[in-house]
Amino acid sequence: MPDAPRDWDKELAAIDKVIEKGGFPAPTGAGGVPVPAPAAARQPAPPAGGARERFGAWGRALLVAALGVALWRWPWRHTCGTAEYAFIGAALLLAIGGGWVLLVSWRRRTGLPHLLGLLALAWAAWLLTAEILPRTGYAKDVKTWTCPN
Repeated sequence: MPDAPRDWDKELAAIDKVIEKGGFPAPTGAGGVPVPAPAAARQPAPPAGGARERFGAWGRALLVAALGVALWRWPWRHTCGTAEYAFIGAALLLAIGGGWVLLVSWRRRTGLPHLLGLLALAWAAWLLTAEILPRTGYAKDVKTWTCPN
């Protein structure tokens, strides 16, 4: 048998009265002892944005940006063989570094280092795509992993 229909006007009026009195009381357990909020409901306080934290975020961002510029000005040919593997490894390191900067700058609430981390991650993705896709047969220009003898 279905329940009787609810009178929403009465229930909303009761809620309005509770809000006017100052909100809902704290939940209590047995014996009227206040129950602490669950751990999932508590948000950790954002870290203090001191000079040391900002310096650490900026230092990581500049280090990863330097690696990105170094990959742009890579001095050796990386068409095949060991040089190609070294270049791909350095690009992977740039991607990991970009993620590291993103994580640290997000926690420290620093915007510009976060933007540098995003740019580094995008640059690494482009470099890896440009090197790997032609070697897997996906691109129009086909390259090989090993050098011809």
